[in-house]
Amino acid sequence: MPDEPLYIAGFLTGNRNAESWNQAKDKVDFFDAKGIVENIINELNIPTITFGNKDLESFYHPGKSCSIYHNGLIVGSLVNCIPIYLKIIRWNRMLLF
Repeated sequence: MPDEPLYIAGFLTGNRNAESWNQAKDKVDFFDAKGIVENIINELNIPTITFGNKDLESFYHPGKSCSIYHNGLIVGSLVNCIPIYLKIIRWNRMLLF
């Protein structure tokens, strides 16, 4: 049988809040994404998850990206791409995945 591991992915971009007269037009950022992941981890009751800044790819924005570890093993990443790479693909918004 072939090895077919399961993965989960998500993308976050755009405004933090729905457009309204009493809401700021702030864009989502790395800390919104990290908060969402932390809430999911807490709901799943996974106690040994940590975040760190080693093992990052060169196109990850330093200070706005991190690796996710479970018992010291990398199990995921939160990534904010460096803006120059987004310009190359003609993406005009911040992209988190």
